[in-house]
Formats: sequence, C-alpha cells, structure tokens
Amino acid sequence: MDANLEKRETAINHLKNLIKASAKLGIGMVTTFIGRDQSKTVEENLELVSEIWPPIIKVAEANGVKVAIENCPMLFGADQWPGGQNLMETPTNWKKIFKILSSENLGINYDPSHFVWKMIDYISK
Repeated sequence: MDANLEKRETAINHLKNLIKASAKLGIGMVTTFIGRDQSKTVEENLELVSEIWPPIIKVAEANGVKVAIENCPMLFGADQWPGGQNLMETPTNWKKIFKILSSENLGINYDPSHFVWKMIDYISK
C-alpha cells in the first residue's frame, strides 16, 4: 500500500505471483505484510485496504492459498513513528481489516515475538 503507485503495483503483482507459485509448489500459504501508506491516517489506510486487497485475496481463494499477514509494526526509523509500515499492527486494526476482507484465506502469521513487542501476554490470552 505504498504511496508510490509504481512501487505499489510492483509489490501487488509480486504477491499475486507468489500466491500462484505457492499453489503450484503445493505449499498453500504465503506470509506477507498488509502495508501502509505512511502519509495517510489509519482510516484512509483502511479505505486503501478495501481498494487494494480484495483482488489479491481473490487470487488466493482461486488458488487455494492462505495469506498470513505479519502483525509487527515494521518500524525501521524515527520517521516511521507512530504506526510503522504495517497497518496490521493492533488488535483493533486486525478486527477492522478482517471485517473488510472477510475470507477464510486470510489470517495472521502467529509469531510470539510480535506480541512481545506490543506487551501482549500471548500465553494467557
């Protein structure tokens, strides 16, 4: 969901090709990031999710591939605070994104270190 439209299109096409390759290789899963346009608000980014992601999810569904979204903030510098490069960083955003992209082929990549970053006790929850 990069603000640079050329970069965004390249990433979308690459992800669609990864999904198709995952199906051909019998893997059935791709892990990626939902992305974020850092020049936009959370609400504006949720609108982008509803524009950008449905065609990607349709490719996953058509190929029987699950898409697991990383939920870490992707912070690489002070200029990326708050929010980082990944909209899928909070439980509130997860719920909103899953409502927008209601699909059995979409889920969260379970990595306990991401919950540690957010000070969420992933064992007792």
